Amino acid sequence: MRYFLDERIAFSEQFYLNSSVPFHERHRKIKAHEEPSASSDNSAPEPRFLAEWTEAEDSLQLIGHACLSMLSASSYLHFKDWECQLGVAVDSSLKAEFKRGWLNGYKAYFLWHFGVKF
Repeated sequence: MRYFLDERIAFSEQFYLNSSVPFHERHRKIKAHEEPSASSDNSAPEPRFLAEWTEAEDSLQLIGHACLSMLSASSYLHFKDWECQLGVAVDSSLKAEFKRGWLNGYKAYFLWHFGVKF
């Protein structure tokens, strides 16, 4: 049960670290006033390298969202697996908590049934 979650966390971490390198490097070059790419247009009216900076920033955001999505899905499955392993189903009294999100729901579930406070 924990093995899958640990593997997904490790995968998400290495995925972010490895895939974000070129975008962090582009930011570094722009901050250091180096050419971030050979295709820069010096005649553009906006600040120099704004398009490259924005593209790198958007790419980092996308990678971050993908990693958070993987971690969220893995965490949800981990809690569902705990629910099955413990043999205590989520009951209707916790419905309101789950409407506020599955994490809030499982926090209430573990507190209510097992006294575990997150």
